[in-house]
Amino acid sequence: VLDELPVAVSLKDEQLRFVLVNRQFAGFAGQNPEHMIGKRMEEIAAHVPQGGAIADRTLEQDRQLLVHGVATGFVDMERHWEATGETQYLLYNKLPLRGE
Repeated sequence: VLDELPVAVSLKDEQLRFVLVNRQFAGFAGQNPEHMIGKRMEEIAAHVPQGGAIADRTLEQDRQLLVHGVATGFVDMERHWEATGETQYLLYNKLPLRGE
C-alpha cells in the first residue's frame, strides 16, 4: 500500500535505523527499499552526492524528535540527494509513533 502513495515514506526505530521504506523514499537514494532496512541514514547517504551534509541534518532532526517527542516539519531548499542529481525541494514531516 505504501508503495502506491505518491509521497516518500519511511519509519525508523529508536536507534534511527530504517524499519520501513517505500519505493519513492528509496528512489531518492537510488536504492531498493529492502537494501535500506536496518541501516542508518549515514550508511545510505555515504553513497550519494552531498550525503554527509544530508545525513548530519537528518540525524539532528531525528534526535530532536526523539528528545522532544513533538511532530515537526522541515523544508529542504537545497540540492537534494535524489539519485538522478536533479534539484528537488522537499518538505519533511516527522512525527513520533509510540506504543506497539
